[in-house]
Amino acid sequence: VPTFTAQGFDVIQTPHSVHEKLLNAVNKNLDNWDGMHQEHDVDCIYHPEGMAPKFADIGRIAREVHEELLPLHEAWAGGIKLKPTSAYGVRLYQNGSSLVMHHDKVHTHVISSIVHITHEGENWPIEIEAHDTGELHAVKLQPGEMLFYESAKCLHGRMTAFNGKYYG
Repeated sequence: VPTFTAQGFDVIQTPHSVHEKLLNAVNKNLDNWDGMHQEHDVDCIYHPEGMAPKFADIGRIAREVHEELLPLHEAWAGGIKLKPTSAYGVRLYQNGSSLVMHHDKVHTHVISSIVHITHEGENWPIEIEAHDTGELHAVKLQPGEMLFYESAKCLHGRMTAFNGKYYG
């Protein structure tokens, strides 16, 4: 996998318009917590029985956000042209969840981002390995921040169990 940036990750402020769209959509979903769709098993996500992550239904906003963030991803990766492949929407992890250290798929997830929208509970760090030093960093994103990362190159995960109701 090629290297695009010096460290492999960086934290920036999410564009205000993007954060507001996503936060409003998530808040509407939180009113129907029990009716939200639970995610099917994902190999690297661990959770207590019945506590699989839920997905907030954000509809067309996913595509809008994907398109709005694309130029930021391209600039961060050194001005290269990127082909958008995936926008998962808003995954709401539940209490006790953890995420094993992993690399993402090289054919679809080379330059990625995590947009932190909201959480109820403790802030939950993502651990990410800098490819320049091999050092593991614990990044605690605040609502309204996003993490750019070379997800197929930088080992990443959330090794500590989340303590709270949800983390989106």
